[in-house]
Amino acid sequence: MQLFSKNKTISATEADALLEKYYEGFTSAEEERQLHLFLSQPNLPVQYEADRAMMGYFAGEKQAVKPTKKPVIIPMIRWVSVAAALVGGIFLVKSLMMEQPRCYAYVDGVKVTDVTAVKAEAMQSISEVASGPDEVEQTTKQFKTEQVIKDQLSVFSGN
Repeated sequence: MQLFSKNKTISATEADALLEKYYEGFTSAEEERQLHLFLSQPNLPVQYEADRAMMGYFAGEKQAVKPTKKPVIIPMIRWVSVAAALVGGIFLVKSLMMEQPRCYAYVDGVKVTDVTAVKAEAMQSISEVASGPDEVEQTTKQFKTEQVIKDQLSVFSGN
């Protein structure tokens, strides 16, 4: 008995040989295609129904199991984002733990933390240190200009 396929006519004995070869795992892609065409014929003998069901199952599995495209996340981007999060966390913790500047002064060995008292103490210290407008003039009068010039020239003359 010979059955016809679209491309090539194979006999039932050839189909049996191909099935045996298929189950052993030695068929080529072309032979599997011929076997599939043979088993997909409408007037297939009953002895091949189990083979048709199995080949139909595998054909359905091949179509059903299509690889889904996963979003590609480059590992480098993942590591960079983790590093950025760590650096941000470190700066956040550091800024929270940093002591805020405080205003204080030591007056006679006692720490004063009242802001108004510290400002008053600072202004008093500045007023004591500040010089008047005539202080520079008084300092220059202390120097005798002629004597300074003679001292400087004596260095060059060797006297």
